[in-house]
Amino acid sequence: TGFRTGARACVSNLTRDTTAADLVFAILEGVVLRLHAVLDSIRHVRTTPTTPTSPVVLVASGAALEKNGLWRQMLADCTGMALIMDADSQESTSRGVALLAASRSHEDEQLVVSQRLTPNALAREYWDNSFSRQEELIGAVSCTW
Repeated sequence: TGFRTGARACVSNLTRDTTAADLVFAILEGVVLRLHAVLDSIRHVRTTPTTPTSPVVLVASGAALEKNGLWRQMLADCTGMALIMDADSQESTSRGVALLAASRSHEDEQLVVSQRLTPNALAREYWDNSFSRQEELIGAVSCTW
């Protein structure tokens, strides 16, 4: 489903015991699950096959991810992709375009890796279940927007 025009946020399953930390985690989880949906869509239309010598990795940058190790690991675990933090992220969008262009033209532009995270295989079931629950919830409330 990825992005939906007109969509609004929704937090479900709140109880009297829900804490501020639970809400922060739910927000981070919601963003990660939507990124997972978008990346799945991209993976289905990819024209370059993944080979053992060229694994697909997620290159991330930005202050929010730089400051939040939990969110970085959530993103790696949910997508099942290795995540690399770009140390040179001042102009991350234009840098990403330059790196992509350089990789296609075989120029020598290099990614400056500040951290590499691998997905935790033990978290796979949690994220698969969370993704399914979010998809069901989106389907249930879609008629409201």
